[in-house]
Amino acid sequence: MVLGVVFYAEHRSAPDYAALFEDIIANSRSEAPQSGLARDWFDCIERDQPAQDVAATKTLCKAWTVQGVTSELYMLNLSGERIPVVESRLAGTQEAGLLIVDVVGGPGNEPYHTYPASNKEFILKHRKGESWLENYRGPILKDLPQYQLMQRGFTIASLGYWGMSIRTLNEHDEMELAVQDVRLALNYYRDQLGKEPPLITGSLGNHLVLGAIGQNRLENANVLALVPLMDGLQHHVSRFVPEMVKAEADGGHQGYAFYNVYTRTDNGVEFDHSRALRSGDFAVQFFGDADYDWRDVSLSGSCSKVILGSEDPRTKAYLEANNDLPSFIEVWDSGHDIVQDAPEQTRRAYADYANCLLAQKPKPASKGAN
Repeated sequence: MVLGVVFYAEHRSAPDYAALFEDIIANSRSEAPQSGLARDWFDCIERDQPAQDVAATKTLCKAWTVQGVTSELYMLNLSGERIPVVESRLAGTQEAGLLIVDVVGGPGNEPYHTYPASNKEFILKHRKGESWLENYRGPILKDLPQYQLMQRGFTIASLGYWGMSIRTLNEHDEMELAVQDVRLALNYYRDQLGKEPPLITGSLGNHLVLGAIGQNRLENANVLALVPLMDGLQHHVSRFVPEMVKAEADGGHQGYAFYNVYTRTDNGVEFDHSRALRSGDFAVQFFGDADYDWRDVSLSGSCSKVILGSEDPRTKAYLEANNDLPSFIEVWDSGHDIVQDAPEQTRRAYADYANCLLAQKPKPASKGAN
């Protein structure tokens, strides 16, 4: 039917195919969760949970291994909130207190995890153009910066806060729910480790952590902070919303992302549907009035570092106004996506961070010591 509509329009006027495609996306929805992590989480809370001890603080939902890395999806049941977290480590290794909490950017992103279908042979085959997926660019895990952490024995615990593609309420000020998720999860891992967990925070993740644990606790933790918005979220909104409006007035079309939308019910929170939402509009709604600027954050952790991109439009105003930066801030020749723009430099930063954390770990006493 859709093809027929497009064909009809083509013979009677010059159609705006981008607008037609946008309309199709905007009005599409599914009564089932998206495949992958979103469906795994749905299965965990809707199907598997009744068979589990619902009072358990931490419940394993699913585990899988790909390219020598095992990812485990857990449900954290904290203060009445169910929070997804994915813990990833090298296969065959045991958790030994070497854990880093990862708070990725967003909204609309996913926690860091491996993709079960992305085995190395599959990726290399399609990179060589041996099938219709000749442009496939799935990750070789050893090429990713996260592998530098796992290779050194760390488990990466990546948090699944509200407002991610795997689960959103699609509500105004949803960021405050995400802040609560991060606070509960960080407190949980602090209690498990007996100390503040080291952090890796990306983009929005920086602001969620600042809101979750406050400036003093953040400043005294070890954190590798990637591309925070130093002037805060509202400065970012005031910049990109006019650009978005102008682009649409000039015939441009806003990007979309697929979300799994949950709703509040008498029984708590339940899955409702999945659909595509306009990325910019969703972000503005998600942020609400939250700001959490990083201008006055002064990291003192011995392994802590802030990395900014000189070509990142989110940071340019801050860099132009601040010539004398503190020693814990590095500025790279990159945009906002430093992993894509500076992959080798990012891998090196992750490796240096892991090595620094390992150097702080107390060495076991030698045998025979009194």
